Parts: sequence; C-alpha cells; structure tokens
Amino acid sequence: MGLIFHQLGPGTEIAEIAKRAHIDLESASRTSQYFTDLRIAIEKAYEGIKDDLQREIDRLKQRDAHIHPALRAEIDDLTQKEEEKTYDVLAQQDPKQSKDVALFSRIFQYRARTSQNIIPIIAQRIESLNAEGELFSAAPAPPTKKDNILKLVHYLSGNYATQIIDIGLRAGLFQAIKAKSISDHDLAQQLGFVPSYVEWWCKAAYAFELLERDQEGRYHLHADMAPLLLEPTDLDFLGDEFLLSAALFQEFHDFPSYLYTGQIKSRNEIDPRVRKFYQNLTQDDAFVITHLVLSEVPNVLKRLQDDPTSQILDIGTGIGAALVYYANYFPEVQKVVGLDIDQPTVLLAKRMLEEMHNSPAFDDRIEIRSGDATDPNDLSDNELSHYDLVIINLALHEMGREYRKVVDRVCTGIKQGGAVVICDFFADSTPEEVAAYRDLVYQQWLSLYLHQLLIGSSMISFQNLKELLERQSFNAPHVVGHPINGYLMVVAEKK
Repeated sequence: MGLIFHQLGPGTEIAEIAKRAHIDLESASRTSQYFTDLRIAIEKAYEGIKDDLQREIDRLKQRDAHIHPALRAEIDDLTQKEEEKTYDVLAQQDPKQSKDVALFSRIFQYRARTSQNIIPIIAQRIESLNAEGELFSAAPAPPTKKDNILKLVHYLSGNYATQIIDIGLRAGLFQAIKAKSISDHDLAQQLGFVPSYVEWWCKAAYAFELLERDQEGRYHLHADMAPLLLEPTDLDFLGDEFLLSAALFQEFHDFPSYLYTGQIKSRNEIDPRVRKFYQNLTQDDAFVITHLVLSEVPNVLKRLQDDPTSQILDIGTGIGAALVYYANYFPEVQKVVGLDIDQPTVLLAKRMLEEMHNSPAFDDRIEIRSGDATDPNDLSDNELSHYDLVIINLALHEMGREYRKVVDRVCTGIKQGGAVVICDFFADSTPEEVAAYRDLVYQQWLSLYLHQLLIGSSMISFQNLKELLERQSFNAPHVVGHPINGYLMVVAEKK
C-alpha cells in the first residue's frame, strides 16, 4: 500500500540507525522537518553504499532456506544461473508469479537494509554528517502566516483531488483512458455519460496532473498513474486508499455528533470500500509472516514444516485467503483453522473454499467458523492447547478493550513451545512518537483512527503488548516491520 505507519516504532530501521548514530530522537524530532531531514539523510547514505547493500542482498538469498514452494523447483532448475538474476528469470518465464517475485525482492531488500551488517555503516555516515553540523544544526524558523496559508490551501486542494480520483475510479473513467488517448467527447460516448460532465471532470483531472493532454485535446494517463491507481498487484498501488478516503467522508461529516454520545457504529454500516481496503491491505501478510516473521522462531517453523500433528489458528481471518496460503505452504500441518466474528465474512470465506474443492489444501485440512475469540464457548481453552501457532492479523485493535483478554487467553492456552504472531498498528505516547505524529504517514493514520474509534476499536500500546506476553512466560518478542505496509509484526515463543 504505500503507507508506512510506524517510522519511529520500536525496532524500526530509522530508530535503530538514529540510536547507533547517537542522535537523540526526542529532541531531533520535535518538528517534522527534522524527522524528514534524518530520513532523507539515511536514504542518501544508502545510495552511497549500493555495492555493500547488493552484496548483503545476495548473501541473504543464498542463506534463505524458506523459499515459497511454488518457486522452489524452478529455482533449483536455475542453479547454474547467476543468483542475482534468478528472480528476474522467473518473472519472465511465468508472469503469474511476478507478484511473488516482486515480494521476494522487496523482502530481501528490506532484510538487507535492516541487517546487522549494513546498519552500522549507515549509522556511522549519519553520525559524521551530524557531527559536521549538516543535520539538526539549528531549529527551523517558526512558520509565518503566509506559510500557514499555503499549508491550508494544500489541504483543501488535496481533498478536492481525492474526490476527483474517487469519481474517476468508481465511474471507470481512468480505466477507459488507460489504454489510449481519447477526447472527452469520445470518452463520454464510449461510457454512455453526459458529455458536459465528462468534459469538466477531464479538465479537473488534468488540473491535478492526473491526466495529460495533447495538442488535439485528447487525454491520456501518465505512465505512472496506471499502476498507481488501477493495478492492485503493483507494490506501490494507491487506488484503494483514495476510495477509502472518500468512503470515510460521511463518517467525518457525522463525527461532531458522536462527540456528545460516544456511540459506536455497527460494523454492518461500514462502507464496502472500507472492507475492500483492509482485504487488500492484508493480502500479502501470509507471505510476509511465513518468509520473514516465522524465521525468528525457528523451532516453531520446523515443527510446522515437519510435524503432521501441528495446527495453526488464524483469529480474525477475514475471507480466508490466508488459510489457503498456510495450508499450501505447510503441507505437513494437520489443521488450519480460521475464526472470525463477522458472520457474512465467514459465509464468503466458506463459499471461496467450496469453489476451491480441487485444491490439495482443501482436503479437510482447512476449517473456518464464526466465533468470538473472547468467548470460551467459541474458542475453548482445550482447543487452544492444540495449536502450535496462533496468528492475530490486524484484528486485535478491533476487539476494543477486550484485546488484553484475548491475548491472555491465547497465551495461557497455546501449546508449550508454540508461538503467537500479532500484526497491528501499535502506538506509544513517548516524546519521539508524538513528535513523529506530524510526519505525513502519521497524519493519514491518525485521521483514519477516527473511523476506528467509531466502530469500537482500541489503539494498542506496544509496551502493553510486550508486558502481556512476558507475563505469560513468553520469550522477549521479536519485532519485524512489515516491508510493504509498514505496520509492526510481533512474534513470541512460549517458554
């Protein structure tokens, strides 16, 4: 998705580099400009060590033994080829695998950038830069009235642009323009729309540089806009985020009335575009969990790979795509169970599984049911004792104040030596976190959290989660930053 919510979260790359470079984030991040300067300096430092970074990527590729089964055989067949070209060759041979190939590349890049071999080099460069007075040398001048006027005008323009993009996506205008240059008149005729409306939408889209226009008055999409707005398989796809923003407009409009009542909206009232956003947001998480997160608990990973009695539970499973992925990725696992409190979503998931009845993963190994993880009648302590791995992916915050109860029950009940993976938007109100709120990505997340409040969600403190896990005799949790979406993925193993 393009959003990285936790630039300064515990264990993140920027926080680690700043710590090693002896930069005090509490003081350095008092303005978003200081924080942005640090991030830019780190990016420039990475540019300066491209060869070191590539060597680290190659080393990780050679070391990684947990390659996706769909690619394993083909990679073995390509052993004579240079390692760094393997993934490009696979992408050319089988376009269907291009997304997995891109994910592999992104993950290897992430792991290299955050490895113990590269971070010290970057930190040393940043420390030298800071010592020379090129970073944080003086506090920026306070904004003038003119600066604030321009800021507010940009906010207004951004809102208008979002509405233009939302119209273009929902009405199919961008899709129709994607393949060819076309006049507004021909576009209206092709789609059966009123010409004057299409004419002025095209002008507005051109004004916001969403469309280009030639001398004959024909419009076309810039080469970058098609993947960014229309292609969910592109790793930088942003189209759903604009649909989400527009979908939440009514909630923001109604928010003042909720200030008096504290009322919580029914999840049945949620706009379908919001549901779609979260489905797309989590579509790569099973891949990331298996390839990046579980390597932090090798004993559990080995058990899932080899033990025919092992079992996996996915709490808040949604439409169940992750269940199929886990069943395919771990063919020795006896059972993969999904639990979700939303009955309509469970029905959709069951329908999807029925349509996949020919899949090897479907062979009575996958089970999905409706249930409340806080209710022992839906998820008993005895059942929990059968699981080697419990995953709670972007669902814990939706449980409101009950999230502590769920974590306690799971941690108490899970099999000895089993692991818990919790992926979510964690937050702590430390001074550096609060300073980072003015960074662009935090601005978006904190606005989105108003919607989360209305549906009864609760912001989770990472420190509270850490204490809950350690209190239940879990080893110190490993924290992995999601290399694509940016939220934190926490894995801990029961002693």
